[in-house]
Amino acid sequence: MSVSGDSAVGVAGDNNGHIFTGDHANPTILPREALLPVTEVELTGRLTNLPRLRAQAFVGRTSELTDLDAAFDAPGGVLVRAVHGLGGVGKTALSAHWAATRGASFNPLWWITADSPASIERGLAELARGLQPGLAEALSSPSLRDRAVRWLAAHRDWLIVLDNVDDPRDIGSLLAELPHGRFLITSRRAYGWQGLAETVRLGVLTPDESVELLTRIVARAERHNVDGADALCSELGGLPLAIEQAGAFIAQAGITPRDYLGLLAEYPAEMYRTGSEETELSRTVARVWHITLERLAGTPLAGEILRILAWYAPYNIPRSLLDGLAPAPEIAAAVGRLAAYSMISAYPAGLDVHRVVQAVTRTADPDDPFRQPDDIDRARETALAQLSAALPEGDNAEPARRDLRDLIRHADALEEHTSPETDTEAAVRLFDKAGKLLLEQRDFARSAVHLDRALRAGTRLLGPDDTFLLATRDALGHAHQEAGNLRKAVQLFAWNHEVCLRVLGSRHRDTLHSLDSLARVHLQVGDVERASQILTESLAMRAEALGHGDPDTMAALNNLGDTCRLAGDHQRALQLLQRALRDSIRLYGADHPNTRKVRNNLAYADLAGGNVDRALRLFRLNLQQAEGDLGEEHPATLIARRSLATALQVAGETDQAVALNERNLTDSVRISGEGHPDTLRHRSSLAAAYAAAGRSDQALPLFERLLHDCLRLYGGNHPMTARARADAAFAFERAGDGERAAEIRAGSGQAGQVAAAGGEAAVEFVRTEQPEESPYTYHLHRGPDRASALTFLRATPVREEFVYVIVETPEGNLGRDLIFIFDEATGQPLEYGPRPVLPAPILSTTRCGWCESVVVPLELDPPGQELASSGAEILIARDAMLGTGMGYRCSGCSLLTCAFCAPEPDRGDTRCCRVCGDPLTPHTADDSGPMS
Repeated sequence: MSVSGDSAVGVAGDNNGHIFTGDHANPTILPREALLPVTEVELTGRLTNLPRLRAQAFVGRTSELTDLDAAFDAPGGVLVRAVHGLGGVGKTALSAHWAATRGASFNPLWWITADSPASIERGLAELARGLQPGLAEALSSPSLRDRAVRWLAAHRDWLIVLDNVDDPRDIGSLLAELPHGRFLITSRRAYGWQGLAETVRLGVLTPDESVELLTRIVARAERHNVDGADALCSELGGLPLAIEQAGAFIAQAGITPRDYLGLLAEYPAEMYRTGSEETELSRTVARVWHITLERLAGTPLAGEILRILAWYAPYNIPRSLLDGLAPAPEIAAAVGRLAAYSMISAYPAGLDVHRVVQAVTRTADPDDPFRQPDDIDRARETALAQLSAALPEGDNAEPARRDLRDLIRHADALEEHTSPETDTEAAVRLFDKAGKLLLEQRDFARSAVHLDRALRAGTRLLGPDDTFLLATRDALGHAHQEAGNLRKAVQLFAWNHEVCLRVLGSRHRDTLHSLDSLARVHLQVGDVERASQILTESLAMRAEALGHGDPDTMAALNNLGDTCRLAGDHQRALQLLQRALRDSIRLYGADHPNTRKVRNNLAYADLAGGNVDRALRLFRLNLQQAEGDLGEEHPATLIARRSLATALQVAGETDQAVALNERNLTDSVRISGEGHPDTLRHRSSLAAAYAAAGRSDQALPLFERLLHDCLRLYGGNHPMTARARADAAFAFERAGDGERAAEIRAGSGQAGQVAAAGGEAAVEFVRTEQPEESPYTYHLHRGPDRASALTFLRATPVREEFVYVIVETPEGNLGRDLIFIFDEATGQPLEYGPRPVLPAPILSTTRCGWCESVVVPLELDPPGQELASSGAEILIARDAMLGTGMGYRCSGCSLLTCAFCAPEPDRGDTRCCRVCGDPLTPHTADDSGPMS
């Protein structure tokens, strides 16, 4: 055989193959399977590439797993769920766990890293290679991607996981091409999913889940100790990535969680970027959020805002604290970008930032362009200035008192997170404002912390004689005085008076005011003689410098008269106070609050001097005016009523005294709360009235209760506790129980154990708020963490509607109402509030006989409608009754029983009264039967 010519080919014999000619021949040889329609390409086995799961790295998430179960079990066409949340919150772990444990019915089950369009194309190309391995080298990546999409469009019962989608638009075209199947998506992006996917927001772990995760990881070490696990998980805010990083480090280093917490406090930058040898550098918390901030680099204001927010408390940051940083549209856009990437949570009333995001963001790192030291310092100063400008001063504070609670909490955070060495004048003014507002709200411990910080920094920056610090020092003295730290108060007031004399002179109003403060604290420590000397000097100076008719002179006259009364100089007290009353009526009028104060002191002087009749007349006049001007339940009215009760008790009218004090205590508990100082004083007065009336069976338990409350709220060294201990011991001694009196004086027995039970983690009462023209009452407390708050709320029953017990913690606030314990920021119920059962039932037309809580009546529409019943269980579901505070009424004895205390059905499906055995029916607003 012969051939000729360019590119001529000759074939002889039995030969098979491919022949190509031409100078540029570069053919693609397609295998036979490439020509098969995708509808004919079937899987012969299980096809999956799920990442390997670490069993110890997944806990909890029951609710989210259930939501995904329900979603992916639904019939229909293409179904897409996008799990979004903060970087490190566990989106990938949740999706991998769900796919691995619930995905057996899906084939293929394919995992794609989807952080860019190129990554999505590579993932789909790999799927095509898995479907048809013979195409691996035959087709280009775009061709493989297209073949995978065509195959998915032609088949059902598959699941694709798209992990870490950066921009929802990157997957829009893919979703549009597929009419069937299931997609599970993870993303930091909270927004942009409209029309593409239903979203599932993933939050942090609960405290119990956090500790479980940490314990599982630490347990890998041969010898492990989980001391401090609760505290560490609380500091890490339930963030799974931070807990995993900490756990791996703890297991490798052979230390305890408490040791790690100490390292975190001292070396935050190093610890947030360091894990164990197993930890990938890209999976430390510092690196994860660095990547997110790189995506936000085109909006520099977003990084600036995040650095500012890092200095505040994590929850309920008012948007107004960002006012003026840039034009409002730019601020809104930057906040939106941060929220879109789940770095913050944004809602109309404010912003939330995870505490670990804050900790990393405010920790300077020269190697991180987003955390340069100068930028961190500027953000701190801006945060101080913005918050200081937002806090009202003086008389402007009252209208915004509800808002103050959150603002001052952010001042607490700044005080905690900043170092005194870095304090500037902006810090001085912020802590001074916050401390004075807290003093007005009678939160003396927190007030002292802020004012002390302001005074120390102000002394360093402005000098000890700067006039700005005079009010700061005076306020700090009052905070210590009210908190029972009298020695410190004396030192501060004496120091302030010396500065006033040196800087302002002896006749200046501030100098004279400093004398009054010094006199009051000497009076409180029992040095009545010294207090009287100081007030005599103050009165003489005021009369000379200001005149006898000046309000300050008149106030000094009243103070001196009352001090003389306490010193036992009744004659001089009466002379001074009668003169003060005449002057006050002339200047202010007979019914002015200042006049009532003078009249009250004069009445007590009369009582001490034996003129009981005039004392009663004066006290009755004061009470009548207070009720008319302020209302019958105003705290000042209650004080006037208590004064009258004291006089009646001295006059031997003990039954009237008891009745007034009983009314006072009932009103004070309802208005101010069980732990308010005013309530404790009213309880003390009632106990004394019972004792005077010879009713020791009622007096002694009340004295013990008072001591118990003082120990729990104030500790063993507070003057109120000392007074309660002395009164209780005297009462028991007078009743003939010398042994119990000795126990109380020694601080032993039940009352002596209260303070120890609270420990450092005790929840403290702060104040009670009742907004004007509102039915709601808020009893505010402060606790060190959510775990302590939860324990406290479980032990603090609420028995009234419209009453809320709130516990503020650095990790967010918890609350309790008549029904639930709830998260205050979201209003989300956490659990039903436990209700302690009374030892014996009570009969009431409005309250549960077993726990004394209000029972909300069922409103019938129309009124008077008959309740349908099967003769067994009533139509109303018990769960619905639990959630609304409703309950049952016995058809026989009329005893009310709330849904919490109701017995289980014991005759068929009928609940029966535990007292008389008759059936229980839902309590309605129409119930008016007799109580038997």
